[in-house]
Amino acid sequence: MGTKKYETGITYKYYWESLNTIDSYVSFLNQIKEIYNLKPKSVLEIGIGNKILQNQLKSIGLEVTTVDINTQLKPDVVADVRQLPFSDNSFDVACAFEVLEHIPFEDFEVALQELKRVSKKHVVISLPISKIGFEFSMWLPFIHHIYFYLPFPITLKHKGVTNDTDCHYFEVNKKGFSKTKILNIFKKHFKVLNHFSPKFNKHHWIIILEKKSLEV
Repeated sequence: MGTKKYETGITYKYYWESLNTIDSYVSFLNQIKEIYNLKPKSVLEIGIGNKILQNQLKSIGLEVTTVDINTQLKPDVVADVRQLPFSDNSFDVACAFEVLEHIPFEDFEVALQELKRVSKKHVVISLPISKIGFEFSMWLPFIHHIYFYLPFPITLKHKGVTNDTDCHYFEVNKKGFSKTKILNIFKKHFKVLNHFSPKFNKHHWIIILEKKSLEV
């Protein structure tokens, strides 16, 4: 994705086929669990994707409102994350998974502020994070699951969006977009409750945010 022209041209079939992978479902599982643990009644989802998240949340009785810039995906509301057409504190949780990297980095904080504005308390997002490492998993009798991840500290350069077929304006841990830099931006606007990359999908970084007490 990247440019508006490319994003608005993507079909639901593309999302369904491209996200039917083990690592994608690992992320869906963690997204669902983190939202569920916050005990919301209403959820705003920015970016529909293949609709796995909204379907699962609705199946347990949560009220989910979907927003996407792409009319082909038939969201509840067609809008840009940088200008959401909702009143302040409209939803218990606002979430945007693998979405914010598709807007220019200079608009990153604008989008965060909008998510904060429409949320009563919590915002949950994920961003692509560049990692190179060795991931090991083994299941043994009695000992059961053995898992570890050994990262290699290598920083790669990010080319950014140059045409209508490029995907990401930025990725965490690439040159100019360190994890520390992004965390500091989050901390300007929220309390960071937790952040992690799940097992078996180290290229997604999930962040659970809470509005500071005076803003709730």
